[in-house]
Amino acid sequence: GGGVLGHPRVFMEMGPEDYVVCKYCDKKYVLKKD
Repeated sequence: GGGVLGHPRVFMEMGPEDYVVCKYCDKKYVLKKD
């Protein structure tokens, strides 16, 4: 978000872990298991 100067849209691979950390904002995204 944030327009031209905001956070870029990125695609991240989960790999063997159930989470991934964004290299731009350090936010941790966790895969929800149903």
